[in-house]
Amino acid sequence: MGTHIKPTTTALTHRIGCIEFSDYSKLKVLYLSANADDDTPRAMYDVETDAAYQVPAGSVFIAGRVTHYLDFDVTCGRIGEAASSGGVITKDVLAFGTGTGFPDTSDVIGVFAAEKYITAESSDNSKQLRTPTVLYGVEVLATPAVTIQYDIGGYICTDYNDIKLLILPADATDSAPKTLHDTDGDNYVVPAGKIYIAGKVLYYLDYASNRGRIGESDSADGAISREVLHFSKGGTTVGMQDVLGTFEAGKYITGESSSGFSLRTPTYLYGVEIDA
Repeated sequence: MGTHIKPTTTALTHRIGCIEFSDYSKLKVLYLSANADDDTPRAMYDVETDAAYQVPAGSVFIAGRVTHYLDFDVTCGRIGEAASSGGVITKDVLAFGTGTGFPDTSDVIGVFAAEKYITAESSDNSKQLRTPTVLYGVEVLATPAVTIQYDIGGYICTDYNDIKLLILPADATDSAPKTLHDTDGDNYVVPAGKIYIAGKVLYYLDYASNRGRIGESDSADGAISREVLHFSKGGTTVGMQDVLGTFEAGKYITGESSSGFSLRTPTYLYGVEIDA
């Protein structure tokens, strides 16, 4: 009789949306505890404990995919860190939407810090992020002991500390550009000795022929001097799109539309800030 050998799982590669990892035991699935909107954030619950999820001390939670149900085609979902279960979001981590009021799935990338609660809401106080909404990711040590890769629109990195989210702070047009902010709320300028590589954008655009544009400017809210990214899918809609563009040190990253119709909030740009 042959000897049964238990298969080795840690040598395999598992993929959840934007992340690949080597140990499936690190998988963590969270679900929205109740319908949420801009005025009523809701905690994400752990499917294993059926309780509000708080990232353990010394660990991070890294999200790679969300299956979501949004009330309206121009509503976005938003998930971030909170100090308490169901508390207000104190730090933005990810947003999503595909321009439909039906259930859908989006690949995302976001890192939640130790001891934070993971909280969700919609972008509108009259339209909801509804149940069932499920967030898939991994819970790992802050210095991971397993192999993890992050695919941001085709750019691959292995250090989650390089991931940097930028957020459009207000509606922008071709005559009123707006510099994207970092998650501290400051105008983002690429630091000396660094480059910023963008890989994915979540956007909200007005009007069918309108396009979103993100490029370099020499000052905050200044005119774009070099176009880097374009995105649209037609119509007044939200969408997520893989992009690829590099922004140089000393430049502000600024968004606008291609017309007098707006590139609207929420618009989120996902990328990495790395050494030049």
